[in-house]
Amino acid sequence: MSEVENPWKVTGSKNVYSNPWISLTEFDVINPGGGKGIYGKVHFKNAAVGVIALDTDMNTYLVGQFRFALDAYSWEIPEGGCPEGGDLPGGCATRIIRRGWIDSRKLDRTGAFSSFEFGV
Repeated sequence: MSEVENPWKVTGSKNVYSNPWISLTEFDVINPGGGKGIYGKVHFKNAAVGVIALDTDMNTYLVGQFRFALDAYSWEIPEGGCPEGGDLPGGCATRIIRRGWIDSRKLDRTGAFSSFEFGV
């Protein structure tokens, strides 16, 4: 966690929307400059899981699908969601095997990152 004190002050909040995948909360705030405003915060109910799969010849694989939110076809690494508190490496392997993308015999977690910018 950050050791920097949050300069935003929350004066109220309300749950605006919720479904099995996300919830949206609207906050009444006083921003760091002292102005009043609102701020929306999306909570993703699943952890994002992405896999860069390599075969024995060091080839990697992409999957293609039409993304509703982009209104476009997209080539991307295999991705999906894992329930909060779930087994991320196991969830990755299960998704790869279930979709038939590759025969997953070994899975190494090589890193993690925050996709925070996506939701902003």
